[in-house]
Amino acid sequence: MEEIEAERQQIVERTFEELPHCVGYIDGSEIKLFEKPVKNHETYFSRQRIYSVKLQVICDHKLRIRDAVVGSPGSYHDSKVFKNCSIGKHTERYFSGEEWIAGDSAYPQSTYVVTPFRSNSRIMEVEGQQPISSEGRELLWGPKRKILQP
Repeated sequence: MEEIEAERQQIVERTFEELPHCVGYIDGSEIKLFEKPVKNHETYFSRQRIYSVKLQVICDHKLRIRDAVVGSPGSYHDSKVFKNCSIGKHTERYFSGEEWIAGDSAYPQSTYVVTPFRSNSRIMEVEGQQPISSEGRELLWGPKRKILQP
């Protein structure tokens, strides 16, 4: 366990200037099944209109896979896959201090998972910086994180 913590600390040190305390990046995808499952086939039918199983990967700044979860039914949302995985259930075992992972908006926002979110209110200033604009929408990183500069 100490070896894993030491590795995470090295990642934090190497990437501190870009994303302070970020130890990884999470995303989900689907693996298409060759044919419809015999049992509970409707749970494997995804919003992509295919029969599939979910794949969730966490990689580090060098794109090395640090964790992978495969096998949830294709109809599961990424947030459900994360909620059911070991890291999602026991974040305190995998993160210490201010460590966190970056994910897309499909993941639940928490102390350990930072996702972009849209601000539907007026333009906000965070620590003297303007939000990044994308086609007229404000994109911020939260919670309590600085906005990333392009």
